[in-house]
Amino acid sequence: MLVTFQDAEDALVAFSRQQAARDRLADAVTANKRASELARNLYAQGLTDFLTVLVELIALYKALGGGWQVASGSP
Repeated sequence: MLVTFQDAEDALVAFSRQQAARDRLADAVTANKRASELARNLYAQGLTDFLTVLVELIALYKALGGGWQVASGSP
């Protein structure tokens, strides 16, 4: 019986840790989306070069796990 309770507690702790990790990743994605948006706005206003936009897009893709492509027509 104690083993069953320990297994249940271990599963709940693992679940809680995974939820916290998911929340941290969601925060990172949000921050990287914002940074990418700001870089694109600065580029559109002529205040920065396109390399900055690319770096921010790379950071966003990395935060999302990679594997996506920007739709054609989007800087």
